[in-house]
Amino acid sequence: MTGEKESFEELLSRIGKGLDTRTVFGEPEMLDGSAIIPVAKISFGGGGGFGGGTGTKGAEVTAEEAKAGGGEGMGGGFGAKAEPLGVIQVKQQSVRWIPIVDVSRLAAIWAAVSGFLLIMVIGRLLKRR
Repeated sequence: MTGEKESFEELLSRIGKGLDTRTVFGEPEMLDGSAIIPVAKISFGGGGGFGGGTGTKGAEVTAEEAKAGGGEGMGGGFGAKAEPLGVIQVKQQSVRWIPIVDVSRLAAIWAAVSGFLLIMVIGRLLKRR
């Protein structure tokens, strides 16, 4: 499993090299005399696993012994997510943060609050009977 371990370490090394300020802050763009810098939230996650096997008596064995006996294993996964947050606008004498409004999230919150209030009103009306 030495080759797999080296491949995993190489993958982690590549991921680390890709993480810098440009991952979160995009390259500035000029627009009407202002520098516009996009800002995003970046999330990474990963996991891995290895295996083994059991001998004829049910005792745990090393990976090399497991290969000879038919047991082995390995697994892993990695994910990344980028979510735009807004932009920083830089003018000659000012800097301004302009957030991006997530309309889907606002609609979901509105629906949840409305549903809760509707249930509360119906509950009170039914108690009065």
